[in-house]
Amino acid sequence: TEKFPDDAALVEAAFSEWQSLTGRYDTILHAEVQHWWQVLPQFRPGHRDVIAEIETHTQNFGGLTLAGSIFEGVGIPACISRAMRCAQAMHEYLARL
Repeated sequence: TEKFPDDAALVEAAFSEWQSLTGRYDTILHAEVQHWWQVLPQFRPGHRDVIAEIETHTQNFGGLTLAGSIFEGVGIPACISRAMRCAQAMHEYLARL
């Protein structure tokens, strides 16, 4: 038997875990499940150039940080690393205000 019989059950379980970890009990506005069966998504050629351009254009917006798997890779360690750097940058920005 499957642990999660459908996408709704998966979203419910993930959100419930998020709530218990964060202590927040907000409402989901939108949820979407993307299945990648036995593979990791691959970026297309030129992806790094696009990301570099995005970062160049957004660096002048004080207090704006961008995180997610699109930036440095789809693996959990890459996502956490990027998120940690964004959090540090935001902390430094707020400390200067």
